[in-house]
Amino acid sequence: MMLGRKGEGYDEFGNPEGRAFDLGGGDEDRIRGERILLYQVPNVTGPVAEAQLRQMMAERELRLDFRYGPGNHCDLTPSELWSYTQLWFVSSEQVTLSSQQVQLIADFVQRGNGLAIWADNEPYFADANLLAQALIGSHFSGDKLAERVLVPGETLTRGRFVEHPLTQGVNNLYEGITICTIHPGARSDHPRPEPRRPVVPRLLPGRPAPRRAGHGIHQTLC
Repeated sequence: MMLGRKGEGYDEFGNPEGRAFDLGGGDEDRIRGERILLYQVPNVTGPVAEAQLRQMMAERELRLDFRYGPGNHCDLTPSELWSYTQLWFVSSEQVTLSSQQVQLIADFVQRGNGLAIWADNEPYFADANLLAQALIGSHFSGDKLAERVLVPGETLTRGRFVEHPLTQGVNNLYEGITICTIHPGARSDHPRPEPRRPVVPRLLPGRPAPRRAGHGIHQTLC
């Protein structure tokens, strides 16, 4: 695969080295004090790259706690959720969220807190679809072979991604091994919350997503 912008100041993937392009990069006061909960119900793809994420968050002086659910249902409670400012929810192949928990998370976002929905190719977007539909009228579908590197573009076309604060400084974006499709939200009248702070620093700046059990990871952020 061809990658551009190699040389001094760029890594092996053609993206800028360092943390200057992280959300909050150079302005750490905006994200200092964030309390992040990563919640995952066990699934066949295995756990997320916990050691890597802990190291990255420690470097940014952010608190990141991991919680693994029981497997057949989500046991996230209001008192637990409201002790954090961000929720990173890793979806599995089966629905584990109750309607009350979906509403709880929607209220959490509407009050200015952050949410990162982690989904994968079919069938690993069961809970992700509940949250995306409730919050922005969007949903995930499909299971396609990817293995390509995208580059920035002014419009969303094949092989390109639209530049966004979450992708600032990214010249080459690895899309993953197998991917799903994220459908645009259909609810144009849906109120969008005004975030208090940037939602998250970029997770793996300048590097392809971890290759884990043949799956890539996608996110939609509110």
